[in-house]
Amino acid sequence: MKFIDTNVFLHAFLQPKGKLTEVERYVKQNAKNIIRRIENGEKTITSAVHISEVSNVLESRSSNKVAREIIESIILNENITIAEVNKNIYISSIEFAKIHDININDCAAVTIMKLSNTKEIYSFDSDFDKIEGIERIEK
Repeated sequence: MKFIDTNVFLHAFLQPKGKLTEVERYVKQNAKNIIRRIENGEKTITSAVHISEVSNVLESRSSNKVAREIIESIILNENITIAEVNKNIYISSIEFAKIHDININDCAAVTIMKLSNTKEIYSFDSDFDKIEGIERIEK
């Protein structure tokens, strides 16, 4: 099982405002391929915090209806486990962030990954490359 970072959902579902660069097209296509594999049965995990991040960005960049439909499709997807985040996870995440100098929600992902014995993360965020024992996958 792999963890899905916020940016995979965003790259897959957000409509571009203008013409995409070659790199942006590559990332968007990879994000769509990841989502397609999940829709076809690949089991994954994310967190309520990461779903909230997706929701906030979608609501700011599209209509509430579109955002609601996308979030609903993620939440109802049987192949995506959504981990709860509590105070203890954030306490661990803050300590981890102090050591690795990456953002707290990324550290929450790492904490959840450790708790669920997950070693791979779908993400386009190179900060995860700093974490020993975590393999970041972009395709």
